[in-house]
Amino acid sequence: MNYFGFELCTLATVLCAIKFGPLVGALVGATSIVLGLILSINLDAGLFLAVIMFGVVGVIASFFSFQQIVFAGMLCAIVYDFVMISFYLLMGSSPVTSVVYFITHMLTTYYVFTFLAQVFISII
Repeated sequence: MNYFGFELCTLATVLCAIKFGPLVGALVGATSIVLGLILSINLDAGLFLAVIMFGVVGVIASFFSFQQIVFAGMLCAIVYDFVMISFYLLMGSSPVTSVVYFITHMLTTYYVFTFLAQVFISII
C-alpha cells in the first residue's frame, strides 16, 4: 500500500456511473484501476480485490445524481478504503501506513470531487 492516497480512478468511475449507469461505471472503474496499477508498477495481491471493489463503486455511484457528486465520491472512497485497508492489514500492512493512506485519500478525494468534478461534469 502506498503512503499517499491520491488517485483519479474514483472520480472517473463515479462520473461515468452517474452519467451512463452502473455497467459503464463498473467497467470504467475496473479498467482504470488495472491501468493505473500497471502504469505505476504497483501490482500486488490486492489487484483482483481492487478490480472487484471499483466495480462495486461503479454500481453504488449509479444511484446518485450530479447534484450529490461530493457525497457520492466520498461514500464510494470510504467503502473502497474500508475493504482494501482491511485486506492490507490482514496481509500484514503497517497500521500507520494505512492510517496515513486513508487520511490523505479522504482529503484528496474531497478536493477532487469538490473542485475537479464540476469541470468534468460540464464536459460530459
